Amino acid sequence: MHTEFGYRWKIGKNPIVSGVRIESDVNAPGFLGYSDAGELLVEADTPVDIVIFGHGLEDVEMVAFTDSVCVTSEFNISESSFHIHKDMKIVFKYSFIAWPRPWRICLKSESHGLNQIDDDRTWIQAVEKIHETYMPVWAQSAILCLLFSISALCSGLTLGLMALTPQELKILMKSGTPSEQKYASAIYPMRIHGNRLLCTVIIMNVIVNTGITLLFDDMAEGLIAFVASTVGIVIFGEILPQSICVKYGLAVGANTVFITRFFMFILFPITWPLGKILDKYAGVDIDVVNRSRMVEMLKMNMENNEACDIDLSTLKIAIGAMELTKKSVRDVMTDIDDVFMLSEDQVLNAETMTRVSDSGYTRIPVYEGNNRNKVKNLLYVSDLALIGKDNNITVKAVARFNKRRLRIVDENMPLTALMDEFKMGDYHLAMVAKALDVKKHHNGKFVDDKMDNFILKSMKLVEATVLPAVDASEDHPVTLVGLITLEDITEELLQAEITDETDCYITDDAQKKRRTNTSKKSVAEMYCSEKKSDRLSLHMLEMTEKWLLEKTPLFSEMNPKAFENLIQQNIREVLIVPPKNSTSPGTLNLFEAGVMSKRFVLILEGKATIKFNEKDLVFDCGPWTCFGEAILEKMEQCVRDGREPSTGFFFLPDYTLTVSGPCRFLQISTSSLLHSLRITQFVKEIRTPKISITNDDVTGTNSRKVSIMDNSPTGSRKRSSTSVMSTLALPTARLAAKIASVEELKPLME
Repeated sequence: MHTEFGYRWKIGKNPIVSGVRIESDVNAPGFLGYSDAGELLVEADTPVDIVIFGHGLEDVEMVAFTDSVCVTSEFNISESSFHIHKDMKIVFKYSFIAWPRPWRICLKSESHGLNQIDDDRTWIQAVEKIHETYMPVWAQSAILCLLFSISALCSGLTLGLMALTPQELKILMKSGTPSEQKYASAIYPMRIHGNRLLCTVIIMNVIVNTGITLLFDDMAEGLIAFVASTVGIVIFGEILPQSICVKYGLAVGANTVFITRFFMFILFPITWPLGKILDKYAGVDIDVVNRSRMVEMLKMNMENNEACDIDLSTLKIAIGAMELTKKSVRDVMTDIDDVFMLSEDQVLNAETMTRVSDSGYTRIPVYEGNNRNKVKNLLYVSDLALIGKDNNITVKAVARFNKRRLRIVDENMPLTALMDEFKMGDYHLAMVAKALDVKKHHNGKFVDDKMDNFILKSMKLVEATVLPAVDASEDHPVTLVGLITLEDITEELLQAEITDETDCYITDDAQKKRRTNTSKKSVAEMYCSEKKSDRLSLHMLEMTEKWLLEKTPLFSEMNPKAFENLIQQNIREVLIVPPKNSTSPGTLNLFEAGVMSKRFVLILEGKATIKFNEKDLVFDCGPWTCFGEAILEKMEQCVRDGREPSTGFFFLPDYTLTVSGPCRFLQISTSSLLHSLRITQFVKEIRTPKISITNDDVTGTNSRKVSIMDNSPTGSRKRSSTSVMSTLALPTARLAAKIASVEELKPLME
């Protein structure tokens, strides 16, 4: 672009240039200096003030710059752009583009035209901006890496050194792992000067971060330097080191302790007075762990038990022990509505004893009449050891005879105080009454429970614990709200329910409700079972014999006395006691589907229910219904074949026979039936004088066959038309081992 502005001479003199000066604002880029040839060096594309000195300059109309001759000038500055235009000085502002050759000045006036200034000291060389740094780039990069490392170390040490208090370091020194003990021992001497150490780390971190910012600003400009320094400090100086030192701060602090000591030494003049000021006004590190804080720490360990090397049960015990002191009896007691109690008027029959057994408790409060609030005594299960269920003795008689102590405590009584009482061993159960209702007789006077607790903690503790039971007369009524035992306190201490082999129902003190039955079998099965019954009457015996003789011929050849004993000695009965808290009666299974059985059963009195599971059929069975006929059939078949029956005979019923009420039945097992048959055979052998013995040689071995001929009179018993043959092939040699003594046979031989 070639633009020329004419210069109008006012005086007509030829303008003379004596010098050129480049000016720029203070601390602003622009003038760079002089070249070796004396040329003016300016920064390209940077506005600068150009001052031209000389004579006759007031007639100059235009100043132009060219790299060759004035005819081809590239840039022209007209008179209107001059800031100062005098005879000896022209000042104007201009910026030069970078060019390989220097720019030369051309002055134009109206009378003389363009006049080129050839003095090379007036030439201006525009060069690219050269940014000078504090030091070479590689050196600055190395220093930046070092500063970032120190910044990361200072940030990490803030957590690694300051996260643990001196008390916690002492704990690690004594109870930590070998590595933790080593690290804590290295850190502890510095950590006791907590405020001075904190000032050292923070000041060093600030100095390093400031140095990082300055170096980035020197290497870059403006927004780039700001973003680079901020991102670098945040990521590499804060986030990464602190995330590492959260888990490994102890190891980092111990392994860099020499660096920390060096920082503390060089910053001693600053950090020592600051630390003293903070020690005075902010205080030193004193960390006292109270009970509540320790309990919460233990609870947090329970929640994260996988990362804790302490057993869960041990943690629960520790928490229970710590919380025990702030709990009262009201927090642990069993609510009065859930307490199992007996009335004085109840009779200790089978039903009552079953309820006691089902409860699972060994100490049972006894109340007067129907008022559960008037507890008079305690009944121990051991008191019932010699009491028969058929004696109909009342609870009142047993309780008054044993005179067990009854302790009544206030619901606000501290749990630890009551545990001290229980540890004396005189009683381990107490009734809980409403606040201000509990009074206790001491030295002939009634005193409040507060005084009572004071007495128990005084030197008269032994005397207090052997005082008589609480006087619960009408003159001093109490309102019972619950019951507490030593087991309740122990459960609270262990933070777990204690269940022994007698527990059927457990009271969960924390939830204040009774749990469901935890036993697989009810204790009522003591009474809900079959047992041996009384002998049958003569009439009933005759009917039973007649029924059996008609049922199978196996009993026809049996000795009358042996037959009678077989019946009378195997009469059984079932006693049913309803389960606790159940309206439905208890049941007992005589046969179960798919379960092996070795007995024959004939119902004599009562009824039973038979259920076929496969067909889902249910029938009621009354008297003179029999089950297990397969046993008799197998026995009869063995006798017919001349083989000795076995006691291992059994059958698998495809039904379930259940008794839900009083029932009396005849049970004939394979062993008792075989025993009666052998006795019959032995008696016949004694009464028969003729014995024939024949030897048969079969398969190369000798076998002896003993045939006992029955010559005794038939007797008065009518035999069935399907009677078995009169000769029973039962080996005589085996009978001797089955008969205990001859005395056993005397009743049969008479």
